[in-house]
Amino acid sequence: GVLLLGLPSYWALVVTALLFWSAHIHCLYGAKIRALELFVFSLFLGFIYEFTQAFILCCGIHFIRNMRVFLYQLTFE
Repeated sequence: GVLLLGLPSYWALVVTALLFWSAHIHCLYGAKIRALELFVFSLFLGFIYEFTQAFILCCGIHFIRNMRVFLYQLTFE
């Protein structure tokens, strides 16, 4: 995408992961470990997309993670 025009692909992945993380950080309420996990998850999605070019796969992984978090919150919070 646009980030790849001026950056090596690994930097574009990191910047995109930071953008994804910053868009979702409001959900974490200051939990440092969860924030770190979210950033690692963001990198993971970026690498999956970079190597497979399968956006729908990334959406599916994101959906499954969201359901896991939702079910955890229903159970324990």
